[in-house]
Amino acid sequence: INNAFFNCFSLLELVIPSSVTSLEYSCFANCKYLEKVELSSNIKEIPMYAFTACSSLTRIVIPSSVTIIHSDAFNDCTSLEEVILSPKLSCISSNCFMKCISLKKIEIPSSISEIKSSAFFGCESLTDIKIPQSVKSIEQYAFKQCTSLEKIIIDQFNIEIHVSSF
Repeated sequence: INNAFFNCFSLLELVIPSSVTSLEYSCFANCKYLEKVELSSNIKEIPMYAFTACSSLTRIVIPSSVTIIHSDAFNDCTSLEEVILSPKLSCISSNCFMKCISLKKIEIPSSISEIKSSAFFGCESLTDIKIPQSVKSIEQYAFKQCTSLEKIIIDQFNIEIHVSSF
């Protein structure tokens, strides 16, 4: 069901059991007081807007079963400090972590080949980023307005970096 828990202000903690294999569009969007999420190890995708504007969420671990995180999945999660990504992801979608202003740490797995437009736009607390050899393309605005970004390590010589990526 799309928007199943949309605007559910009383939801503080979420444990999705292994019997759950899929989530729907905007399922937990705007759950402003949601602090902790434990995702099912059988989920394959995180849909668009799934956790958008969950402004109390501080950390998320994406299980290794997840192969796709759709655009805007964690957009505007303003308290999100740490993200641990699945080693099976092939790209970081557009606006995926846009305006996660508290995001300090993210390790991009070696399975990633693309970082889409505005993926980390406005992540003001991100201080350093290491781009693995697997990444072939960083689209425009991917790291734009990451005002604390001091160190960028790119392990690839043959990479397409679009205009205004940083």
